[in-house]
Amino acid sequence: NHDVALIRNLCYIYTSAGVDCIDLSADSAILNAAMEGVQSAMIASNNFPNTKSRPLLMISVNDDEDLHFRKAEFDPKICPISCPRPCEKVCPAWAIPPISSQITTGVIADKCYGCGRCILSCPLGLITEKSYQSDVSTINSLLASGQVDAIEIHTGRNHQQSFQNLWNKIGPEVLANLQVISISFPDMDHETIPFIQSLQV
Repeated sequence: NHDVALIRNLCYIYTSAGVDCIDLSADSAILNAAMEGVQSAMIASNNFPNTKSRPLLMISVNDDEDLHFRKAEFDPKICPISCPRPCEKVCPAWAIPPISSQITTGVIADKCYGCGRCILSCPLGLITEKSYQSDVSTINSLLASGQVDAIEIHTGRNHQQSFQNLWNKIGPEVLANLQVISISFPDMDHETIPFIQSLQV
């Protein structure tokens, strides 16, 4: 989700509640909004006994296609006028504008966080998903900014080469600037340990 006002407010609430870490998209506007919310909460921390220290700010990135890195899309012009638009009703991010809004896109990309509810709800199967990958130059810029404390790298089965390619490009900045590295991947049962061992970090 790229709704910066909402992200700022959520980060304010999370910080006030005393969370340890906040997971964010690898985007400078998102990071700045999160930092603003965190700093505002820290200033007001005398009123919130749970606010003991600043939470870690973690960016999430991917090395290849991943369910967490996708956006829904569709052309609203091909939707039947009689459609009850269940997609609009099930979207938790308000990313699908009502027809009355005059917005010409089916999904507002900056609000969509890829949950997939709308895809399943469309009675005609008109909604598709589009994968995207984190931009390496943006990642390195964020890592060098001094605002990021941790990173979560999403990978998967048979992604070893993709992971290695990404790590070769961001690894030096990660090791030089961050406190925590998290690697996220689907359950692989008995293949989990060999998979972890195959990742060259």
